[in-house]
Amino acid sequence: MERIKCVGPKIVLPHMILTILLVLMFQYIMGQRTEYYDQSEEPIWDASSEILCKGDVYKQNITCAKDGIVGVSQYIETPAAVSDTELVLTIYDAAGAKIARVRHMVEPDFMGYRDIFLEEPLCGLKGKRLICEYRNLTDSRLMLKNGHYEDVLCNMGKNICTRLIYRVMDMSRFKRTVYIGGIMLWFALSAVLLILTAKKVKPEFVFVFLYLSVGLLYMAANPLYGVPDERNHFLRAYGITEGDFITGRDEYGKGGSMLPENIAYGNRDGDMKLPDVGEAASVELSSRKCFITYGNTALYSPFTYTAQAIGIWIGKLFSSRAVFLAYSGRVAAWLMVGILLFLSIRYIPFGKYVLIGISLLPMNMHECISLAGDGFTYAVTMAFLAFVLYVRYTQTHKLSVRQYGLLYLLLFYLASCKIVYMPFCILAFFIPMERFGSKKKYFCHIVCAALVVAIVSIGWLMISSEFLVEFRPGVDSAQQIRYVLSNPTEYVEIVFRTILEKGESLVMNMLGSSLGYFNVRVNIGILVMAAASIGYVYGKEELLWMGERAVYQRMLMMAACASTALLIYTSLYVQWTAVGETLVDGVQGRYFLPVVLPVLLSWKGGKKKAAVQAEENQERSGIGVWYLVLLAVGMLTALTCLAHYII
Repeated sequence: MERIKCVGPKIVLPHMILTILLVLMFQYIMGQRTEYYDQSEEPIWDASSEILCKGDVYKQNITCAKDGIVGVSQYIETPAAVSDTELVLTIYDAAGAKIARVRHMVEPDFMGYRDIFLEEPLCGLKGKRLICEYRNLTDSRLMLKNGHYEDVLCNMGKNICTRLIYRVMDMSRFKRTVYIGGIMLWFALSAVLLILTAKKVKPEFVFVFLYLSVGLLYMAANPLYGVPDERNHFLRAYGITEGDFITGRDEYGKGGSMLPENIAYGNRDGDMKLPDVGEAASVELSSRKCFITYGNTALYSPFTYTAQAIGIWIGKLFSSRAVFLAYSGRVAAWLMVGILLFLSIRYIPFGKYVLIGISLLPMNMHECISLAGDGFTYAVTMAFLAFVLYVRYTQTHKLSVRQYGLLYLLLFYLASCKIVYMPFCILAFFIPMERFGSKKKYFCHIVCAALVVAIVSIGWLMISSEFLVEFRPGVDSAQQIRYVLSNPTEYVEIVFRTILEKGESLVMNMLGSSLGYFNVRVNIGILVMAAASIGYVYGKEELLWMGERAVYQRMLMMAACASTALLIYTSLYVQWTAVGETLVDGVQGRYFLPVVLPVLLSWKGGKKKAAVQAEENQERSGIGVWYLVLLAVGMLTALTCLAHYII
């Protein structure tokens, strides 16, 4: 209790400020959307219109994608007139039977989508054809905007802009629930953080609390398939559980597997919403299988999906529902990443708080709760970095048999997850020769480690090259490789030009400015808080390199980071950039997350241990506030995702 009393007063004011900020941000985030409608896809409208005079009728055929509808949204234009226009909407089924009818008044000089709600919701319509009939009952002229559909039935070669309204959310109830629930959750979680801080709980255990708490919020707020290519990641991981470690190919060379024909039922990619997951949750996997392609993820090593495949395999023991299996893979990957990061924070001799801050960034957490392999790759990279630094600066005895096994296991995964991170393997040179016992053993293991890395990375590169097909128009990988090899100077200029022109957006994306399918915009204030939290602990970090100048180690680390960054740009230039482009396309900030900590560590020297220990004891309250900031960032980001995906 004395410790709690000692730390408490110093944190009361920052806690109050963060609470007020949280409330204000809650209101701002939810105020970005004034309506919460679940509607069918909006057609691409053009300049023409169908004109309805008094008594005229127009019918539009449309297919209902969900179980029921509560109304119809129609793009309408009315000229200035002396009275309102009365429009009658009648809905028929495919057989021509009337199932709903409603009258609606449109005021003069109106243009845009008009929501016409039915008196009673219609149910049991999923996949069925509907006919929406519009009739003008007044003298005022009415114009229905024409549009273009891709998968919607046409009416005599024409379509008007009609959207079905599947569901409407009660905004007041939603906001009230978020306010009350969010503030209660904030006080509960922040109270636990204050207690952990007062009791001087080790940072790795505080990280576990934050990772689990914030991760559950992210998991709940981000629907399945809401992360880029998550469908393909799921198919790849499921295929691995079926024995497809190396995928098959279709006639176009795209990788894929024989999978249940409805395995991706309910997937809407960037248009996914949380209710969509609920609608698909009861669907059992079909016994019929067909060849389903997932070209881009077929390029990845099966070991990238170790955790996902284990989770799906365990899920199969309990259920055959696709959504359950996908979430089993999600949870397994999330927990595996958490375990690796916990061990990394525990054993890394310095930079613990910086590692925590980077690991809890919105973008990183967004990847960690998904079926993608980026979170696992980041965790493996951090685990390897922590291992070599621990062996060099903390351990005093020779490597044990178990440590040798761990070293080779980490090298194996580092080389196989994504080849662009292979340069981090050179950090194995951090391990002093004396840890091996003799010069002979040292060189023997160096050769063996190099062989493991070369065989794994080059071997999978040769295998995956068979699945390297054109994903974008104008891409020619072979021609791009020849250009890079024959014009290295010009290619370096392209890379630097890309860094200069896209650097700012890459940094913002790395923090988490655009989540989901780049359609969830995170407020700049949240990103500033996240970046400032890392800057704060990085400025306080003084125990780097244990008082050594560590020139060799820091140069080696910077070389690994620079080589990794160059490989990232090169891989995207080869696989994603059209021939003749002067900038590298497809570069995303999340690819550089594993590089952030090594770069920061290589930039800064350190003081002696005794001086730092005294500073650490004095900064206990500062660390407590820092934990609260990380929690606030996580909650606000999760709320941002919830506000986008709720309906």
